This record gives sequence, structure tokens and C-alpha cells, in this order.
Amino acid sequence: SSDVCSSDLGYKLATDESDAKSWVIEGSKGHKYVVSQDELGYNCSCIGFKYHGKCKHIDEVIRNES
Repeated sequence: SSDVCSSDLGYKLATDESDAKSWVIEGSKGHKYVVSQDELGYNCSCIGFKYHGKCKHIDEVIRNES
């Protein structure tokens, strides 16, 4: 089963039985991106992460998780 939690920060956390977590982040132009975290680190579905290996969506999740 999957639990989804919303926050006032504009993202959702979805968890399941595995250790992976994922968040839906709304970008500055309204696009939605999926940030996931597993034992290897963070990933994002945005084009910036694909080319640079980092992005502001992951930065937002990290800021809000601390």
C-alpha cells in the first residue's frame, strides 16, 4: 500500500514498503516533477537533472526535509 502526505510547502511525499521515497514538486512554470530518493541518492524527472545531475527541485526537497 502507498501513503501520500501533503504539506503546505507544495510537495507530496509518497512512501511504500521499500526504503525509496518520492515527492511531486511543482516547478516555477507549473510543470510537475518527481523527485525520488533511494539508497543511491536523489533523482529528478526534470531535464536539468538529466544533464547536470542536480536541480532546484532536489534542493527544495532537501531544504524542506531538514
